Amino acid sequence: MTRYGTVAVLAFTLVAYAALAFGYATLTPIWQNPDEPAHYNYVAFVAETGGLPTLQPGDWDSALLERLKNGRLQPGDSVAAIRYEGWQPPLFYLAAAPLFRLGPVDDPAVLVLRLRAFDAVLGALTICIAYLIAREVLPRHLAVAVPLAIVGVPMFTSVSAAISADPLANLLGSSVLLVLVRRFRADPNGSSGTKWAIGAGVLLGLGLLTKLALGICVPLALLTLLVRSSRPIREGALVLASIGLVVLPWLVHQVTTYGWADPFATSRHAAVVLDQPRFSGLSLPFLGAFLTTTFHSFWAQFGWMGVVAPDRLYWVWGLVVVVALGDLTMERRRLFA
Repeated sequence: MTRYGTVAVLAFTLVAYAALAFGYATLTPIWQNPDEPAHYNYVAFVAETGGLPTLQPGDWDSALLERLKNGRLQPGDSVAAIRYEGWQPPLFYLAAAPLFRLGPVDDPAVLVLRLRAFDAVLGALTICIAYLIAREVLPRHLAVAVPLAIVGVPMFTSVSAAISADPLANLLGSSVLLVLVRRFRADPNGSSGTKWAIGAGVLLGLGLLTKLALGICVPLALLTLLVRSSRPIREGALVLASIGLVVLPWLVHQVTTYGWADPFATSRHAAVVLDQPRFSGLSLPFLGAFLTTTFHSFWAQFGWMGVVAPDRLYWVWGLVVVVALGDLTMERRRLFA
């Protein structure tokens, strides 16, 4: 495939994504994305006060949430009381807060659409990063298919067009993967080890400031250095130090707010959401339900996880996964050459 052909396919992919994201952002009823009112209120608090919220009793109301999910809000109900995401890392909310102050702020529908559009842009950037990652390990004609495949996952575009920290987490997570793949394929004796370690650490720190689940990327970075660096201990220390410097201000806020014993506010969260369903113990029925929900929600499970696709589509997507895994197994030597 020529360079012009690649550009044309990528442009088509982004146009298709934009059309789908526009549809999700404008046609999904207000608050009918998972946790959307809680994310919205976090952004609003940052925009209006310049500070970070504190998770406290009263920020979780399961009866109110059930009425909201079912479209049965009562005249006296207010989504302003839904604040249970206030313990989350702050980077997304800090980035989105300026958009909250642009133009009129008295119409929630306009503000929701504005914030959804911001996340949709982050999703488009993630698609571009995905192509760069694919280009590291695949020829051009196959690499351009990767963004198309991502756009073909309904849940990716749906989440990207909702108010959530996930689109920024996806963007930073894919950026970390790009950095790791490039380092894995680079000369272990290259001269850019120090700069790479600091840059990767800063990127990882920003990821942790967006979503703690991106902590899984930290051991991946250290493993990459162990395999592909001539000075893994030194560079690993630089990565960890850079992460620490980026995350430290937020950790100080957490400790001063929730105490030394609860720096990530997990205990406070457990105390606030008392009637939230909990892990009942490992069993075959639980495992089956967990795997089913995980698979469904990866591909298409909309609203507050209550709108599923027809079963036949999940069977088709399952076949796609099996074929893809088989092909990756056969091509593993070339991918990691």
